[in-house]
Amino acid sequence: MPPETGDREPQFREAGGQQGARLDERFYVGALSQTLSAYEADTGRPAVPPPSELELIKWRDVVDGPAQVLEDVTRLQAAKMEQTQPG
Repeated sequence: MPPETGDREPQFREAGGQQGARLDERFYVGALSQTLSAYEADTGRPAVPPPSELELIKWRDVVDGPAQVLEDVTRLQAAKMEQTQPG
């Protein structure tokens, strides 16, 4: 960590003596409800992700052949899960 200066703010320098990017940190302490309220007061409420980011993702690390993929499709259809192609 860079040495502290008199103002207690660390000074970051990149190679060649250039001033580096600034880093601001805030620490929230206390009960979860208090820290969450304080954090949201500073940052605003988080955005709700779009539905596509909450949908089911199904994959296999290894596929032995088309029969395995068709088995997955059949099971998803039986569970009434909608299937979409990526892209």
